[in-house]
Amino acid sequence: MAQAKTSTSSLNDVKNDIATLRQDVASLSKSVGNDIKNNVKNNATHLREVGTEKYEQFEDKVRKKPAVSIGLAFGAGLLVSALIKSRKS
Repeated sequence: MAQAKTSTSSLNDVKNDIATLRQDVASLSKSVGNDIKNNVKNNATHLREVGTEKYEQFEDKVRKKPAVSIGLAFGAGLLVSALIKSRKS
């Protein structure tokens, strides 16, 4: 009879340990998920700021030298056109 109580007690201890472990894993998963979400959000914000800054620099260069910008765009168009034509042949 004493052994049955010990077995029941041990089984209850194991059940409690499993429940605690399950809670710990859920808590850890939530924490890691939040960390990942925050990192992605911070990186997206940083990339948006860098992209905006680069775009503004590009826009400023185009305003300062519009003729050069048009010439470069025209040249790039000719290059792309030549590449496309050479692939069709």
